[in-house]
Amino acid sequence: MELRRGLFNAAKLHGVSLHCNAARQKDGTFTLTYAVHSKTAGRAHVMNKHGEDRTRWPYDPRGKGK
Repeated sequence: MELRRGLFNAAKLHGVSLHCNAARQKDGTFTLTYAVHSKTAGRAHVMNKHGEDRTRWPYDPRGKGK
């Protein structure tokens, strides 16, 4: 999971959005599958899926920490 977090940190540093899935393999290792998108495309996806109300978003980047 540390590698997954590293991918998200690198995407943030470079100003892009990242979609990542981690799948556990039978031998105990993980396979990470990820896709990089522009911020505009990432924001459009969230708006289409969850609507404009930020309280319904799974994560609000402008919200205060809980």
